[in-house]
Amino acid sequence: MKLFFAATTVFFALVFTSQTQAGDLKAIDPWIPEAPPTAPMLAGYMELKNTGDEDIRIVDARSEELFGRVEIHISETVDGMSRMRRIPVLEIPTGESVVLERGGLHLMLMRPERVPTDGETVSIDLLNEVDEVVLTVEAKVRPRPSES
Repeated sequence: MKLFFAATTVFFALVFTSQTQAGDLKAIDPWIPEAPPTAPMLAGYMELKNTGDEDIRIVDARSEELFGRVEIHISETVDGMSRMRRIPVLEIPTGESVVLERGGLHLMLMRPERVPTDGETVSIDLLNEVDEVVLTVEAKVRPRPSES
């Protein structure tokens, strides 16, 4: 029985390690601003910190429970017009952080099944080039900060 327990423990440790291969990626303060119930899309913000010894590349994202599509976008001003565009790769260099924030890089959460409300938590998977989950982020819906 002790051998079975030890083997089972090692097996689950190996499985857990391979599934959290990018356990070196940390999401700091992931959140989604609360939106009106009819909003066709929302945004997701956070800081992504790479504590590992290899660069991490995020090429896609998904939130199967709530959104039909999730994309990585950047806001930029071109010819005096503010625009958003999808970016194909979000690279987080070794030992560095990338901030997803209003007016810059962010997640676009599109085609909601329903719009989440203040206090809810939404799971968002960040994916690498081979469609593996690098990190599952638990983003909290919060009231939108007041504009000054």
